[in-house]
Amino acid sequence: MKASSAILIILLFANSLFASSEPRQIGNVIFANGRGEIMIYSNVENPSLIISKNSIVSVKYEKSLLKFTVVEICEKYIRAKAIDDKGNLSNLENSPVFFFDNDNSSLRYGDAKKVLNSLIKIYENFIFSIESTEEASIIAATIDTFSTDIENLLPEMERVNKKYPELKNFYSSPPDELKYEAETLKALEPSLNNAFFKMNLYSQNSSVQKSMERLGKVLERLKNAGK
Repeated sequence: MKASSAILIILLFANSLFASSEPRQIGNVIFANGRGEIMIYSNVENPSLIISKNSIVSVKYEKSLLKFTVVEICEKYIRAKAIDDKGNLSNLENSPVFFFDNDNSSLRYGDAKKVLNSLIKIYENFIFSIESTEEASIIAATIDTFSTDIENLLPEMERVNKKYPELKNFYSSPPDELKYEAETLKALEPSLNNAFFKMNLYSQNSSVQKSMERLGKVLERLKNAGK
């Protein structure tokens, strides 16, 4: 497998989908005013991988969940405004803030943003595992894990490709809602290519060769998903 295949994987895999109904805490309220606005400090390193402008987040206050719309994201700071007029919200400071998939299912490309978040983590893990070892057996195991992750997504690939045919051009012309993810993937591209190059250096090892052959077959199936 050539290093350029790394780019091919990005193009194809970016259209897949992970489903999750579990809420995720994204931070805590650090400021609230009397105009229905709050400032959130994220406990996630890159909150833009999870939420975007107009995403809906929930603030837990006593036994209630108050809904807010994200207005702006600046690094780990998130500004949001109450969906309903709640009056003085000063008591919300230090309250936990959650992201619920169900609240954001109607947002354009909301499910695509979710999968790209998972995609980026998968690539980072793959890159780290390849770069941090000189053991052929570990490299082979890493390739197998990568193949399995992709293979498990093939049924969803068909559905998502039909739902978002315009995302076939995601990598070169991403919609505004997914520009952050596209930029992050592009930033990972050199490291991903290096990981594939290193993988090829071990291609004479029988275990690595077998794993690479399997990955090649999985990628070929992936190319045809949704056609």
